[in-house]
Amino acid sequence: MDAPLPRRGLIAAVALLILAAFVAPRFLPAADLREGRKPAAVPQWRGGLEKFRTDTDSYIADNFPARTRLIASVNYLRLKLGVSGSEKVLIGQDGWLFYNDGSLLGPTRGENPLTPDLAERLMLNLAGRVERLQEHRAAYLVVAAPLKETIYPQYAPSWFHLEPYRFSRQIAAAADRAVPSAVLHLYEPVARARADGAVTFSRHDTHWTGAGAYAGYVAIMQALRARGLDQETRPLSAFRSKPDDPRRPHDLAQMIGVGGFVPIEYVRYEDPASDGWETTWLAAGRRDFTTPQVIDTHQPSKPVLLMQRDSFSTALLPFLTGHFGKVILTHIDDGAWRPDLVELYRPDFVLLEVQENGLGAVLSSGPAASEAARIRIGEAFQAAPSLAPIAEDALATPLRR
Repeated sequence: MDAPLPRRGLIAAVALLILAAFVAPRFLPAADLREGRKPAAVPQWRGGLEKFRTDTDSYIADNFPARTRLIASVNYLRLKLGVSGSEKVLIGQDGWLFYNDGSLLGPTRGENPLTPDLAERLMLNLAGRVERLQEHRAAYLVVAAPLKETIYPQYAPSWFHLEPYRFSRQIAAAADRAVPSAVLHLYEPVARARADGAVTFSRHDTHWTGAGAYAGYVAIMQALRARGLDQETRPLSAFRSKPDDPRRPHDLAQMIGVGGFVPIEYVRYEDPASDGWETTWLAAGRRDFTTPQVIDTHQPSKPVLLMQRDSFSTALLPFLTGHFGKVILTHIDDGAWRPDLVELYRPDFVLLEVQENGLGAVLSSGPAASEAARIRIGEAFQAAPSLAPIAEDALATPLRR
């Protein structure tokens, strides 16, 4: 007996939808989606029928041909409505995206302020590092890169309030008091560059742009010259921009699957001389920015730099590398204090770069400070036990370029 007409129409519609789900992906561009998990694997006949059925359901759901495009389309609609499709991405004003580490921008809202006791411990670790490197005739500098919401708070979610005297700024202030010139917070130079019209962060990525990194580079060079680096800061015009780079960063857009729906405005820079540099990878089978590596610029008369870093260094390194004969790179996840590499490579400068919310973590260990340093640091905090607010004028005292 034939099915009634409405039922036949419903069956035909479902069949067409299923067919379209398998055919359309052949003609439509792939969704730009970066998921935080691996799709379900091909089910194996292990563990009984019930587990096989469950694994099969998961595999079909994760490998349905139109799945990523459906996710991207729904999340783009959510973006337009101001709702995030991922708990790791916050939707701000005018389509700006911000990374959520689970604290809802807690570090920059002023959560967990620095206590005097913790400040003293961190300063003792910092002093111990400085002293050990001085024994090797190496200069030490810790650099804190600003987070996106601190430079563009006007585009953050409406409930966000930037705390000027946040944890990272307190650490920098404590270092100015106890271990002068050892910590450089890059908030001011990057905020100045933004105020001067530079686009220092893009709306769809976590990291600073090439222009933001250049502002940081100018400040770092000034600090390194004060430590003996005989090199002048190069103008931005000395570097080559890559505005059409297909790998332009847009990690936040990818996390919610809308990378293919939004215009990616991000400019990187590279040193024209980098074509002649040679990179030696120090871990077999790995070729990403976290891999330990040595860059040889074939300029033996220039000093050696050991740089421990995070992902913000990707845009920064093209500006710095040419000032050194060799640059040894390691990721902070492999250790923020590496005396083994100091012994092996005998660097002239050691630079630790970290996002500002990780500043406390990277200073949580270090060699014992000398008795003189312990007395000096103790007296510094006894004289002013409360960490008084620092001036928050990002546009004061322009840096020499």
